[in-house]
Amino acid sequence: QLSGGQQQRVALARILAYGPDVILLDEPFSAMDTFLKEQLRIELVNSLKDFDGFSILVTHDRDEAFQFCDELIIMDEGKIIAKGDTYEIFENPKRVQVARLTGCKNISRIDVIDDFHIRSLDWGVDFEVSERISPNITHIGIRAHNFSAAKKDDVNVIDTADSTLLEMPFEWEVTLANGLWWKQDKRIREHEFVIPEYLKVDPKDIILLEE
Repeated sequence: QLSGGQQQRVALARILAYGPDVILLDEPFSAMDTFLKEQLRIELVNSLKDFDGFSILVTHDRDEAFQFCDELIIMDEGKIIAKGDTYEIFENPKRVQVARLTGCKNISRIDVIDDFHIRSLDWGVDFEVSERISPNITHIGIRAHNFSAAKKDDVNVIDTADSTLLEMPFEWEVTLANGLWWKQDKRIREHEFVIPEYLKVDPKDIILLEE
């Protein structure tokens, strides 16, 4: 007769009552609505602060992994493809599949122009990067929030002609004609948005990736 949220709270209380050394949380927030999920996330974070043992969270949710885990192990087709500090993996995923699993929306194959310049084969844009390009780099990634309005003569400028605009409650989602995806925060009462003529991305926000 308990709701899903109540069942999860009772299950956690029963586990903690035993004073375990290890807690395994396997998709603990699946099949819950957004409001309940956020409530339980806060409760679980507070509960784990007082837990002296070791906790393992299994999840497909990028936000849950970032919120709860000091360290990550990322698996793909049964193999570990990345492990280490959570912040470091999100900031520098190093591999294409790790970048995808941490939520990077824009990933392209590249040709190398010189040590600090590449050509995106999927978007048809040349970019300057902040890190020397090693021979094993085959792709770049750009997170959808890392674009900003630009002038035509700025570094790493992209023309936004023929872009598609989609309104979400708290974001504008802009898809450029070449397939690049930009997310811009908005307020709930804002319903008008003019796409800038040009966008840019900082060289340090371009992620260098191996296949």
